[in-house]
Amino acid sequence: MTASYSYRLSMNFGGRGYETYLKKIRRPAAVLVGDADEQVIADQFAPLLQRLGVNIPVTIVPDMKHADMIAAPGALPAVVRAIFPQE
Repeated sequence: MTASYSYRLSMNFGGRGYETYLKKIRRPAAVLVGDADEQVIADQFAPLLQRLGVNIPVTIVPDMKHADMIAAPGALPAVVRAIFPQE
């Protein structure tokens, strides 16, 4: 993880072609996003995936910012539930 973004790093996060990539996913996948994310609008993931016809579950994790999803211990339970869903 980095404390700041360079131009090159920012360009690698561009959204070009994401629809094609999402439609080509052939493995189990999940989207986890914090409800306090400063980078994206958390509640827009599910409608986007539905519009694309992509069946990927979306979990919005309370009280988590963007970097918290990989750095804060509070995100771990949501990640574990996404990987090992209760049946």
